[in-house]
Amino acid sequence: MSRLVYLVLVSVCVLLSVTITIAKSKEFRDKMKTAKANCKAAHGVPEDEMRALRQNGPQSEEGKCFVGCMMQSMGIIDSGGSFDSGKAEEWANKNYPAGDKREQARTVIDTCQQQVTSSEICETGAELFDCFKKNGFGLFTPGKK
Repeated sequence: MSRLVYLVLVSVCVLLSVTITIAKSKEFRDKMKTAKANCKAAHGVPEDEMRALRQNGPQSEEGKCFVGCMMQSMGIIDSGGSFDSGKAEEWANKNYPAGDKREQARTVIDTCQQQVTSSEICETGAELFDCFKKNGFGLFTPGKK
């Protein structure tokens, strides 16, 4: 009998954990969808650039500002326009499970902290995008863990 109760409790805990993870993932996607709409509207990024942004990076001032706005929405660019590596690490810890991907994130964050020197949101966003892309870490694709 106690074995059955234990199995039921473990099953409920696993189900609850999966449900919370799915809810957090949906919450994150919803937050990013809202940020994307707000940043796109605020910076007037051309549609063709929006479609090509992940592969090519920002190609215009509007695109740079869009990327900076998105990163600021994620909390990794502070209100002064500078890269906040502490917040980036918090973001990575929250969005990537412990293991190789989290370690890769830490390595990239450390590298980019050294390379990104701008304190202007648009330039910081563009520099970070390039640094993340160059170092093989798809920050804008958290679903591809």
